[in-house]
Amino acid sequence: VFLFLGSGDGTFTFSADGFVNDEGPSVLDVSPNYLTAATASSNVGTYAVALDWVAAVNYWITLKPGVLAIVPRPTVATLQSLSSSPSTYGQPVSFSVFVSSGLGVPGGTVTVLRGDLPLATAPLVNGQASVTVLSLDAGNHVLSAQYSGSDGFTASSSARVGHSVAAASTTTTLMSSLNPSRGGQAVTFSAVV
Repeated sequence: VFLFLGSGDGTFTFSADGFVNDEGPSVLDVSPNYLTAATASSNVGTYAVALDWVAAVNYWITLKPGVLAIVPRPTVATLQSLSSSPSTYGQPVSFSVFVSSGLGVPGGTVTVLRGDLPLATAPLVNGQASVTVLSLDAGNHVLSAQYSGSDGFTASSSARVGHSVAAASTTTTLMSSLNPSRGGQAVTFSAVV
């Protein structure tokens, strides 16, 4: 009986038992090739793994295939502000979001959040997205990016990034309905901000 063991780097080994007369795996004539339907671009799931060929004098061989489990690949999300802080209320604030993995380029979408509140969502293109937020009130904000995970990549969140928004400046103009006026005349004043 053979049991296949996989390592994190994609290599396989096997074990064998049922030998007699103090013999062991050294009596086997084994092909070094492992067969599986899985490829580098296979979806998350499990796939059977078998040896290409095994034989031994004096033994009837029964193979028990091993299992290759392809799990979602880990990701790291990073949020970077492209706008200076503080920005001014009413101005758009732009961010870049980067999602990386040691194995492939993640796809899917990212969302910029203020706390748990989603502010904007954008698609990833080659592992990055540009996001513009139009709804930041004056004050200090703590923002993060959330990658939703997709196509065999795990979800991830960025570290928090602070951004300040300054109140917009105003100008006030006062106008009189009658200037000059005479005593006793009604005058209306209008203020335009």
